[in-house]
Amino acid sequence: MLQLRGVRGRTLYTPPAFPPRPE
Repeated sequence: MLQLRGVRGRTLYTPPAFPPRPE
């Protein structure tokens, strides 16, 4: 999916790579 957009797609779409901060 993201490969279709390439690098530009990754810039627009920010995947939740970082874990959620437990508050």
